[in-house]
This record gives sequence, C-alpha cells and structure tokens, in this order.
Amino acid sequence: MSRQTLASSNWKDKRPRTAITVVSHRSPMASRNQRVKRRAYEKRVAKRVEVNLVRPRKTLMMVEQPDQTVLLTPSACQHCQQDLSQAPACRRERVQQFDLPSIGLQVTEYQVEVKACP
Repeated sequence: MSRQTLASSNWKDKRPRTAITVVSHRSPMASRNQRVKRRAYEKRVAKRVEVNLVRPRKTLMMVEQPDQTVLLTPSACQHCQQDLSQAPACRRERVQQFDLPSIGLQVTEYQVEVKACP
C-alpha cells in the first residue's frame, strides 16, 4: 500500500476494539516485582530504624587507669622501610579491650605510636 492509500483509509478504525495497546519497554510483571522489592526494602529499613530507637547500642567507656598497658611501636616505615626506632612519635592512639576472666574484669590498653619519616 502506498502512503496515500494509508492516509485516505481510516485504518485505525479497523483495529479490533478488544485489543489494548500498551506502549512500554517493560513487562507488567517486571514493574510489579520492582514494587514488591521496594516495599520489602522499606519494611526492612523501617524495622532497623525502629530497633535502633527502641534499643540504642551501648559501649563500654574507656577507663583512666587500665590493669595492663601494651605499647606498640612501629620499627620501620611501612612504605619505604626506613628505620623509625629513633624518630619521635607524632601522636598516640588508644584502644582498650575489656576481657572478662573468671575472677573479675581485666582491662588492657594498647597504645599505638604513629611516626613520620624524618
């Protein structure tokens, strides 16, 4: 058929009336699955937020005088392997580990010296 013939004949009226034309690049099941996944995700997030509001997490506070202190000093630079035994420390970081032995609470403090290459 030529263009004139298509234009002159009303071909849109000859389509069956029962057919529903949906122009989409996705299948209806794909969008439904996406909605279901999104709802499930929102429920999980809401439950997580609710749990955090009801039961806030607790942390043991650092103590001033631990039972034992272990000083960890780097011996060499991790990048250039230069000796750091005589270099002064830039700062000292503290991490405390709380152990519960059979008799009582024992606290060990680890102090890490951070050094820079001279």
